[in-house]
Amino acid sequence: MNYLTSVRRSTLEIFPDELFLELFSFIQPVDLYRAFRHLNQRLTRILHDIYICMHITSDDDDELHHECLNYFSRQIIYLAIDCHPTRLLYEIDLRPFSNLRSLHLPLPTDEQCSQITPKNFPFLTQLTIHNNGYGSIVFGSNSFPYLVACCIPQIYPDYERTMRPCVTLRSLQLGSCSLQYLLRILPHAPNLTYLDVCLQSSEAQITETDWKHEKLSHLKIKIRKLVPDFEILLKTVPNLSRLEFLWNESSVDRYNRKSFDFTLFSSLLRASLSPLFKRLDIDIHVPKCDENISDIHEIDPVWFSRLSKINIISHDYSFFLTTRKLVTNADNALTTSLLQSTYVTRRNARFNRIKLDKTPK
Repeated sequence: MNYLTSVRRSTLEIFPDELFLELFSFIQPVDLYRAFRHLNQRLTRILHDIYICMHITSDDDDELHHECLNYFSRQIIYLAIDCHPTRLLYEIDLRPFSNLRSLHLPLPTDEQCSQITPKNFPFLTQLTIHNNGYGSIVFGSNSFPYLVACCIPQIYPDYERTMRPCVTLRSLQLGSCSLQYLLRILPHAPNLTYLDVCLQSSEAQITETDWKHEKLSHLKIKIRKLVPDFEILLKTVPNLSRLEFLWNESSVDRYNRKSFDFTLFSSLLRASLSPLFKRLDIDIHVPKCDENISDIHEIDPVWFSRLSKINIISHDYSFFLTTRKLVTNADNALTTSLLQSTYVTRRNARFNRIKLDKTPK
C-alpha cells in the first residue's frame, strides 16, 4: 500500500508550463522571487520567461525589493517608483532595465534623469516623469522611437527652436502650459489623439492661425478663461469626440465673485463642436452660483441636462457643478471626494500613472 501511495503521489511539477505562467501572473514579483527562485531548473526557466511589473513605495521591504529588482531586471517591463529617493535604503540604477515599456518616476534623482535615454530604454512606450527637461526627449532629435504616451510637467518655450516632430506620440499630459506655447507644441505631435493640459492664464495677445489638429479626439482641459483661450483652442481641434472641462474659481476674492457664464460656454460649444462630438464631462467649482440648476439645464439641454449642483458648506460657501452621477443628499465625504478628483487638487498633484498593456509590442 505504501508503494502504491508513493507512486501515485502528485507533485507541483506535473503542471504544464502554461499553467505556471498563468499562476505567476497573479503573484507579486517579490513573492515569486522569495518562493520560486532556485527551486529547480524548470521553475527557474519559467520564471525567466515571464514579464514583470514592479511598483516601489516607501512602505516596501527595501532589502527584499532591491534583490527582486536586480534578479528580474531584464524582465521588468513596467516600473513605478512612488516615493522620494530619501525614503529608500538603496539607490535604484535604471540602466539594467533595458526592456522597460513603461516608466513612472515622479521624483527622479539627477543620476536617474541622466539614465533615461533611448539608448538605455530602446523599447520605452510610456513615460511619466516630474522633470521639466524632458521636452527634448519627446520632441528632440534623439527621442524614443516608440514613445506613445508621455506625462511631463512643462515644456519650456526656449526649446521651441530645436523641436522635432514626434510622430509616435498618441497621449500627452502637461502639468501646465500657456495657450500661446501649446499652439506651438501641437504641430510637433501630428498623431496625438489625447491631450490633458492645465492652461495658464496669460495677458499676452493670442494670434489665431488657420492650422488645425485633425487627429486630436479627446481633450481634458483645466482652464480659467473662456474667451479667448477656450474659444481659440476649440477652433484648433475641430474633430473632438470627447471633452473633459474643469474650471476653478473658488479662491477668487469674495468681493470679485461671479457666476460661471453657462450661456457663453454653450455658445462656444455649439460654434465649434463637430457632428463627431459625443461626450462632455464638466467639473466646475465656483464661489457663486445664483441660478437654479433647472435654469442651467434649459440653457443647453443637450450638454447641461446631466449637471448637478452641490452647495459646499465651508468657510466660503462655494458651489460645485458636475456631470458626474451623484447620490441624493450628497454628504460632506462625497463632496470632498469629488473635489479631490478635480482641478482643485489635480493641478498641484504629481501625475496619474499611465496604464500599461502588459503585452509588449
